[in-house]
Amino acid sequence: SHDYKYIINKLKDIYPYNSREKSGGLLTFHNGLLILSKYKILSQKLIRYTHVSNLESVLASKSSLLVTIEIEGFGNISVINIHTTAGGELDPENSYTESIRETELDESINEMKRKESLGHHCILLGDINCGPEASKHNYEYILNQGFRDLYSEAIINNKTTSNNHYTWDPQNYLNISGPHSHTPPQRIDTIMLSKNDLFWNDWVVSNASIVFTEPVVPIDFKRCCTISDHYGLLIDIVCNN
Repeated sequence: SHDYKYIINKLKDIYPYNSREKSGGLLTFHNGLLILSKYKILSQKLIRYTHVSNLESVLASKSSLLVTIEIEGFGNISVINIHTTAGGELDPENSYTESIRETELDESINEMKRKESLGHHCILLGDINCGPEASKHNYEYILNQGFRDLYSEAIINNKTTSNNHYTWDPQNYLNISGPHSHTPPQRIDTIMLSKNDLFWNDWVVSNASIVFTEPVVPIDFKRCCTISDHYGLLIDIVCNN
């Protein structure tokens, strides 16, 4: 797909730097990961997961994308964009699926810890396919590894402007006929900061919202759909110190 080129080109005046690593092949899909940045990207690394579902091993190239960004006055910020398994041919909350997902999360978190050991400030984000409403064990595993869920903090502190707090809706046109349409609405996308880094202690959420919920992509002469089967998260953070 050339959609990523369209996105990069349209947003280049705001986000002049980008990262997208080659993956996939003749029969396998690209991982779809893209990071746009206002600030210079010093390095990038694609982390291919060692454990994936059977179907994803054949058709997908499941990965995380790690970049280090240089921001004057802040040092190096390492951002990892994650896309864990949705189960492939299996139920997303099947115990085997959740064990695969935990391995994928662990590989990504270990990369974050390695960056922290080098003095980088770390941000974990993306489609983790788990959350407060789904595969809660996987979600809590991330929290127990020392990460703060910024959207959860926004809900607690009344900093969110959205009425619904889910990023995946089974009634969305792109999902209603899919293999997971029987599952409830859920927030399975995230932005998290490391609690192990004192740098983030003074940073709090000032506003958070669910975005890209409008059907704006024409399907035919009468209907439109959203730009993705997932909605987006928009979170502003400010430093209190």
